[in-house]
Amino acid sequence: MLPGFDETSFSSRLDSLRSSAPNSIVAHLADSVQYAYAAYMLTSLELEDVLVSDFIDTRSWYFERLQPRYNRLRHDIDTLSNAIYDELENNSVTFQGAFYRSIIPGMVAVAVGLLLVVMLMFFLESNYIKPVYRILGSLGNYRNFGRDYNYNFDGDDQLNDLNTSVRELTEENKNLRKRISAMKRSFRKKDNA
Repeated sequence: MLPGFDETSFSSRLDSLRSSAPNSIVAHLADSVQYAYAAYMLTSLELEDVLVSDFIDTRSWYFERLQPRYNRLRHDIDTLSNAIYDELENNSVTFQGAFYRSIIPGMVAVAVGLLLVVMLMFFLESNYIKPVYRILGSLGNYRNFGRDYNYNFDGDDQLNDLNTSVRELTEENKNLRKRISAMKRSFRKKDNA
C-alpha cells in the first residue's frame, strides 16, 4: 500500500510560494520543484507497464529512470527549503535592523521629552516657586521679627502684582499698628492723668 499524498495541497503551496515573491529565487526554485515532481510522477506511471513487460528490465528502469528523477525532485526540494530558510534569515536580520533603527528615534524623543520636562521644572522653580518662597520668607520675617517687608524682583506678571499687594498690606499693617500704639499711649496718659 502506498502512503497518502495530498497532491492538491502540495501544488497550492508551490503556487503560494511563486505568488508571494514572483521575481525572487524562491519562485524559480518552486517552478523547478513543480517540473521535477511532474517528471517523477510521469515516470512513476510507467511502473505498471514495466512490471507486466517481459522485455523491460525492472532493475535498470528503476535505477536509470525512476531514481534519477526522484533524486532530482529531492535535490530541488532541498534547494527550495534552503532558499526559503536563507530568505527568512535575511528577513529576520532586516527586521532586527529596522527594529533597532525604529527604537533610536523613540529613545531620542523620550530623552528630549525628559529634557523639556527638566527645563520646564527649572523655569517654574526659578520664575514662580522661588519668588513665592521668598515672598513667604519676607512675610514671615515681618510677622515674627518685625522686620520690614523688603523683597523685590523684576517682572510684570501676577506674581509681581501679588508681591506689590503684600508690600502694601504690610505697610498698611505697620501704619495701623503705629496708630493703635499711639492710641493706646494716649489712653494710658488720660487714665494716668
